[in-house]
Amino acid sequence: LLMLAEGSRKDHFEAGFDLNYGWDFAVRMRKVYRDGEPAHTLFAANEEEYADLPPGKLKLRFTTNHDEAAKHAPVVEWINADGSMSAFAIIAYFPGCPMIYGSQEVGYPDPVNFFHYNPVDWNANPGLRKKYRNLLAIHNGYEGLRKGKLAVYPDDHILLFERYTDTDRYLVAVNTRDTVQRMTLPETLAERYYVNLYTGRNITLGGQLKLQPFEYLILK
Repeated sequence: LLMLAEGSRKDHFEAGFDLNYGWDFAVRMRKVYRDGEPAHTLFAANEEEYADLPPGKLKLRFTTNHDEAAKHAPVVEWINADGSMSAFAIIAYFPGCPMIYGSQEVGYPDPVNFFHYNPVDWNANPGLRKKYRNLLAIHNGYEGLRKGKLAVYPDDHILLFERYTDTDRYLVAVNTRDTVQRMTLPETLAERYYVNLYTGRNITLGGQLKLQPFEYLILK
């Protein structure tokens, strides 16, 4: 039995709930994507949400839910379909529990008012649905990506962070912009060989990371 509180107060956990909504993080993500605020502000938002959280408790990470979907479809709210996947890549590997709200995985283009009937073509956009499936398969397949400690590397446009355990390290890079972005890598990450967990291919990172619009990398 999993107890989810539909709110964000810390006293929910004292009442016995296991997780609640990460609203502050979600709002900050929208400011990064929609208003151009620095990507690294998400690190502070995450730290603030987890401050004094009881051990074992989690924040629900989401790019849409029943409230937000009633206003905008994710493929609109996050600029386009690629932007919606970029945003989901963040919540899939950041501390917390990622959520998919029904219809976002097929790129439903219109708002969904949960008080009314909304017919959805569940066979639409199979390529988008495959991307969600792949990101979640990686999330489920590597415990370190779910439970590892967090190391952050601040940048205004690229969200770069590691999840790590005593035995493994994972590097996640997400372009939060719809333009090509570059970032100088710290020496500890540069000139190293990685495996791209999304493609299975080997990759070498030089001294500078270059990402295409809304591109994301999950490396080991």
